[in-house]
Amino acid sequence: MRVLWVLFLLGVLWAFVSSALVLPHLMIILPTLGLISPLLILPFIYPTESSDQP
Repeated sequence: MRVLWVLFLLGVLWAFVSSALVLPHLMIILPTLGLISPLLILPFIYPTESSDQP
């Protein structure tokens, strides 16, 4: 049972460390994706309007 407890503590510690390492990158990546994704999606949403324009 002690081995399971140690593994549990290691899992919690690993989750905390990985989240601490990943969260700052997510805070940088998510806003940039939020800004870039509409620019990538718009041509697919309005292809006819852009092609109809002379």
